[in-house]
Amino acid sequence: MERNSTIDIMKGLAIILMLFIHAPFVDLGVTLSFVVPVFFMISGVFLPSCETCGDLRAFVVKKIKSLYIPYITTNLIFLAFHNLFVRLNFYTDSQDFLAAFPDAILYSEYTFVQFMKRTALILSTAGGTQLGGATWFLRSLFFSSILYEILNYAFAKLNVNKLLFHWIFGFVFLIVSCCFSGMEILIFEKNIFLWINQVLSPYILFCLGKLLINLFNGIKHNWIYLLTGVAGLIVLVIINHVNIDFNLAFGKTDQIHFFLLSSLSGFVFLYSVSYFIDKCSVSSFFVLAGKYTIYVLCLHLLFYKFVTLIFVKLHSLPDIYIAAYPTILSLCNGNERFAYGGSYILTGFLFPLLVGLGVRKFKKRTGFQGFCISLRIFQC
Repeated sequence: MERNSTIDIMKGLAIILMLFIHAPFVDLGVTLSFVVPVFFMISGVFLPSCETCGDLRAFVVKKIKSLYIPYITTNLIFLAFHNLFVRLNFYTDSQDFLAAFPDAILYSEYTFVQFMKRTALILSTAGGTQLGGATWFLRSLFFSSILYEILNYAFAKLNVNKLLFHWIFGFVFLIVSCCFSGMEILIFEKNIFLWINQVLSPYILFCLGKLLINLFNGIKHNWIYLLTGVAGLIVLVIINHVNIDFNLAFGKTDQIHFFLLSSLSGFVFLYSVSYFIDKCSVSSFFVLAGKYTIYVLCLHLLFYKFVTLIFVKLHSLPDIYIAAYPTILSLCNGNERFAYGGSYILTGFLFPLLVGLGVRKFKKRTGFQGFCISLRIFQC
């Protein structure tokens, strides 16, 4: 499928909303539970139809480069700096820290053996790092998209109605993941039920994304986009006031009807808004943001630390408070909360974007294709 500027804008809006989820400083009055599902739906729009072994093999190789390698590289880099992060108080093992943040996880410096163990867990996707926490999405998308294409290949070989069977399997997988919601069995450090949930749940979202983009491609009138956007927003506001709790990151998908309704409404709302932004002069900024979402996804939690560092120093708090995760907004009040919340959003967006632009410029000037164990891997 050709690059769609409206989709790029949509991705840019969604990544900014994701930053807000991790640093909420005001009540928007709208549920943001649709943001992650919308990313899966956008991914579904671009999923090909693998019908031969060659197609499937090429798809898996592509996903290894674009999803698995960025996942392990991000987490391995953060792992390499783990002991430094402890010394900088990005992580802490101080029990005093729990007095202010009782739900926090404490981290001490790793030994060589622990580094080796953590490396193996990252390579197997059974473990990660705190600062790379958002990369769970890459792991989930990697396995779920491969599952989708394997079944697509099987449907083609069986000569059955692929569209119908994708929807059937999508709903079956969603029901199965719903049954696993809240269950826990640890294999190494990974809750196997959470892993299964994060692989199965997106399947239906791929189908939903393909359906909605086909419907939108048939719309020719601006007033229809306006109506659909307003309708999507109204539904999101209503769901927010119902106070529904579901979260793909934690495997909470047991409220299937609200999960699907929120995902559908979020996609409709964001696509409609993106459609109108695409007609404005500011569209290029959001298109740029959409092209570099993977940098923001992988690096924003690291850059959040620098805002926390400023807060701690200005308020003369103990340095161990720098380890607040993902933000220190719980200690902010009033206008201060708004100021620091906005700073988190700007820092978490602009600095990763600059990193992405710098990598692109470096590659363009040197033609260097190596560190794509650190550079090329970040291609969108």
